Amino acid sequence: MATKFETSTEERDRLVKRAERFYKKSLEPKLIEDYKGYIVEVDGRTLKYALGRSRAAAIHRELLEKCGGEAVVFTARVGSDVVYEISGPTVLS
Repeated sequence: MATKFETSTEERDRLVKRAERFYKKSLEPKLIEDYKGYIVEVDGRTLKYALGRSRAAAIHRELLEKCGGEAVVFTARVGSDVVYEISGPTVLS
């Protein structure tokens, strides 16, 4: 089944898992010392990311701009084992 952004549910799930793996294996180890407690959003397509001290629209907008206006997002708090948020495809308008 496709979402309103023409990404199937299966594809969205795959991209979110990809972003989560990238975050846990590659990104978090690099960020933990200087950015523990920050919010990070990672796009599952491009693996680009944006950081901020709190969950704000500015982080999401920055990520969308880096990704050409569309992203499948995995969001985490650096240094926390709890998944912060998962969202489907979003588009910069």
